Amino acid sequence: MAINRRCSFDLHPKVSTVRLIDVYGLYEKELKEKNAVDFDNILTLTRDLLRDNSEIREKYRSWFQYILCDEYQDANNLNEELTTLLLSNGNFFAVGDDWQSIYSFRMSNLDHFMTFSEKYQGARIFRLEENFRSADKIVQIGNHLIGHNDNKMDKECFSARKGGIAERHDFYDEYEEAAWVLGKIRNLRQMGMAYEKIAVLYRTKFSSLAFEKAFRSAGIPYCMLGGKGFFERKEILDITCYLTASFFSKDDVAFDRIINTPKRGVGPGALAKINKVRSGSMSLQDAARKSLKEKVLPARIYDSVRLVTDLLDDIREMRPDTAIREVLTRTGYMDYLKQYLKSSAMDYTAREENIEQLIHSAGQKDTILDYLEEAALIREDKEDDEQENTGNGVNLSTIHASKGLEYKVVFIVACEEQLFPHWRSMETPTGLEEERRLMYVAVTRAEQYLFLSSADFRKGQYNQPSRFLDEISDSLN
Repeated sequence: MAINRRCSFDLHPKVSTVRLIDVYGLYEKELKEKNAVDFDNILTLTRDLLRDNSEIREKYRSWFQYILCDEYQDANNLNEELTTLLLSNGNFFAVGDDWQSIYSFRMSNLDHFMTFSEKYQGARIFRLEENFRSADKIVQIGNHLIGHNDNKMDKECFSARKGGIAERHDFYDEYEEAAWVLGKIRNLRQMGMAYEKIAVLYRTKFSSLAFEKAFRSAGIPYCMLGGKGFFERKEILDITCYLTASFFSKDDVAFDRIINTPKRGVGPGALAKINKVRSGSMSLQDAARKSLKEKVLPARIYDSVRLVTDLLDDIREMRPDTAIREVLTRTGYMDYLKQYLKSSAMDYTAREENIEQLIHSAGQKDTILDYLEEAALIREDKEDDEQENTGNGVNLSTIHASKGLEYKVVFIVACEEQLFPHWRSMETPTGLEEERRLMYVAVTRAEQYLFLSSADFRKGQYNQPSRFLDEISDSLN
C-alpha cells in the first residue's frame, strides 16, 4: 500500500480532519516497533533494497540466469519494477493472457503485458491459440465477445472439440430465472451430470440469493465458493496464534486471542491489571510477564497466565507439529472445542479433521517460523485464489472467484446493464473493457454447456439486458 500524496477525510463535521498520510505514518511506526512487516512491505522494502544498493542488486542478479513470470497480465507496477531490478541478461520468459486481465482493482496494469515487445526489444511472441477446455462453439462466442475490445492482443482461438451448446434466456424477474436454472439442473442431473460439474456464476454477490433460496427449497446441494479459507477458521486461528505468540512476543493480536482461549478466567478485569504495568512500547505479552514477576495478579489469575507464558516458552524451539500437539494437550483445547460447539457433533468432527490436517501440514515444516510464513501467505492469497469447496454440490460463485476453474455446465446469470457490466465500470472505456474481459472469463469456464440469462426485474428494479448479450447474439445461433 504505497501512499505518495497527502489526502484527508472528514470523520465527522465536528471532528478535526485526519490526514491519511499521518495515519499511514503511525501504522508504519507501529510495524517497525514490533519488528513486523505486512505483505506490501515485503515487496516495497525488497524493491528499495535492490534499487538503492547496487552491490546487493548485482549479487541477486547473479543468482538468476532466467526469470519466468506466470499470469503476467496481472502484474502491477511494483511487480514490474522488481522484475526489472532482478533482470540482468534479458532472459525473461512471461506467460499471460490479456483477454483474462480482470484485476485492476488490485492495481494490476495491463500495459506491462501489452508493451512487452516494445520494452524488451527482440522479444519473440508465441500465441497459444488452441483451447483444450471448451467446445469450439463456446470458444467462438468468447472470440466474438472480446473482439469488441480495442485494447487487446490479436488471437484466433479455436478448439478441436466440436459441438457445444450455448443458449440465451430472458426472464421476468430473478425468481423466474432461478426456477428455470433449477429445472435445467434437474434435467441435466437426470442425464447423469454430477452437481459439482455445474456452476452458477454472477458478477455481484447479492445475485446469489434467489438461487440459494431455490436450491434450498428444492433440496439441491450447493456450495459457495469464496467461503472462509483453511487458515481463517476459528480452530486453526486459535492454534496458530499460540505458535505466533511463542515466536513473536510483540504480536499483541495473537497473545490477546490466546490468553483466555480456552476460557481460563483471564477476563477484561485481569487484562486491565496487566495493561496497567505496560509502559512505552511494551507488548501485551511482555506486560503479562512483568505482572507475573511483580505478583500484581490474584493467585487464580496468576496461575492461568503462568500456564500460557510457560507453554509459549516450551514450544518456541519445537517442530511446529510437535508444538501444536503440545498446545492441544496442555490447554485441553479439544474439550473446549466440544463445549464451544455444544450439540453440533458433525461440526466438531469437521473441525477435528481440520486440526488433524493442520498437524499433518505443519509436519512438513522444520520450524515454527517456516510454518507461520506459509500460513501468512496463504491467508493473503485466500480472497480470490484459496476457495473453500465441499465438492458435492452445485457451485455458486462470483466470476472473479471462478477464474482458473472449469465446469461441464456454466450458467451466467444476472446479465443486465448496471450489474454486468457493473455501473462503476461505465465511467471509463478501460473499465468497460475489463468488464468485457470478465464476461470472457465467465464464458470460457464452460466445457460443454453455456447458458446466459437476464431478468427484466431484479430487486424490484427494471434493467435492460446486458450489452454483452447483444454482442454475442450472432454467435449463439
